[in-house]
Amino acid sequence: MWKVLNVLEGELYVAGIKKNKLADYWGVKPATVTKVFKGANDISFGYLSKTLILLKKSLISQAKIVNDYVTNTDPKPENLREAMEDLAIRGKFELLKAIIDQEIHSDVAENREFAEVYEIIFRRYHDGLNASAYFKLLRQKNKNVKTIEMEVLTEILLCQAQYQSGNYKTLYERLKSVSEKINEITNKFIKECLLLRYKEAIAVTSLQGGEVVESRSICRDILDELEWDDFFSLPKLNAYLKIGESLIFEPDNYDSAKFYLEKTLELLGNPSCKGLEKKWKLVQQTLSFLKIHQQRDLNTLEFVHPSEKAYSMILEGDVLGAKKILLDLKEKNGEWTDIQTAYYALTCEGEERESLLKKSLLMCQKSGNIHYSQLPKNILGFNLKKWYNYL
Repeated sequence: MWKVLNVLEGELYVAGIKKNKLADYWGVKPATVTKVFKGANDISFGYLSKTLILLKKSLISQAKIVNDYVTNTDPKPENLREAMEDLAIRGKFELLKAIIDQEIHSDVAENREFAEVYEIIFRRYHDGLNASAYFKLLRQKNKNVKTIEMEVLTEILLCQAQYQSGNYKTLYERLKSVSEKINEITNKFIKECLLLRYKEAIAVTSLQGGEVVESRSICRDILDELEWDDFFSLPKLNAYLKIGESLIFEPDNYDSAKFYLEKTLELLGNPSCKGLEKKWKLVQQTLSFLKIHQQRDLNTLEFVHPSEKAYSMILEGDVLGAKKILLDLKEKNGEWTDIQTAYYALTCEGEERESLLKKSLLMCQKSGNIHYSQLPKNILGFNLKKWYNYL
């Protein structure tokens, strides 16, 4: 029997976590828990992960135990598949890479396929693989996967990759079709993880489509589901972020928006890989936009993107300085984003100003970025009815 089990059993006892409670978190009968700790049944990776979370083990301790589990227990192929999903969703990319390198040459076809997909995820987060290359690799893999788990995962990731590229319009319906496939997954732990990923993706696309209430509801559902889990996971991260974003244009909810965005940064901590470093910058940019847009806590601004710097200068009356920044951005990037176009409109007057604001609105509509279309829409003074009549 794996010697670490005896240690964990003792720690569970000291923590007052009885087998009935542990069974609830594992999703099994108490008898199964007893069999595992007596050595009659192997402990699955999913059970191990949940146990470490309940014990609030430090990340260093978790890493040591996971490494020992993989090295010394001769885990079943299914347990290694669980490990890859758990480590990926929790941002533990160094541990994930070790299993990928092992399973990429596995005799088990399912494990090879899992390893190939998680290798793409690893490259995106750890190595900073650019968005277009990431999307291309995912699309190629999506066409050839054999397992239902990787079919679902690659479909969700493709939708998220399209979201990050600004193509929001058709993603919501595409994601809806994934839910039926999730029900076909037999491994309870992987099914649970992929369902969280699915909810996360729906929340993101709902917000961009302007479905603020639905997005918040799904995000709160994710946070409620993970209330027992104090550790980092990508679904939890995006749930905090999207609730914060959803409140940005509501002046009465400034404090709540700030709270959720700061919780996102707190959860990110000090990012350990390029992908999460980029996420940190995006969240900081969003927090800065909130403060600038609502003209609150401006003395606490820490990270301001040139776009938001220009917006701040406009609100302060330095129109010429803002215009220069925005023109420099256009020269550097070749074009403005929908929101940068709205910023530039604020440096203009008369027909040019109105024309650029309408262009910004249409750019938002074309990409499906309805939530942030509130900025140019509010400047133009459109109410919702006039906005739809205009389109």
